[in-house]
Amino acid sequence: MPASDIRDFRGSLSNSIEKGVFITTGTFSKYAADEAADPGKKQIDLIDGNELINKMCSLGMGVKTTYAVDKAFFANLDRMM
Repeated sequence: MPASDIRDFRGSLSNSIEKGVFITTGTFSKYAADEAADPGKKQIDLIDGNELINKMCSLGMGVKTTYAVDKAFFANLDRMM
């Protein structure tokens, strides 16, 4: 995500908004992160794809647990007996 997207987003925020939150399923460039954290401007919190997934999992929002067979366990079962 480029810094220009952060600047455009900041420009769309009204004066009554204290700060913004920008969420992407991708990643933010260093320049975008620097732009969002610029102390002389309205602050913008960034949430990238990894953080979004972690938050969804911790809150149980839109995710469910699935199970898979551990094939390595069963491949070694003969040696265990």
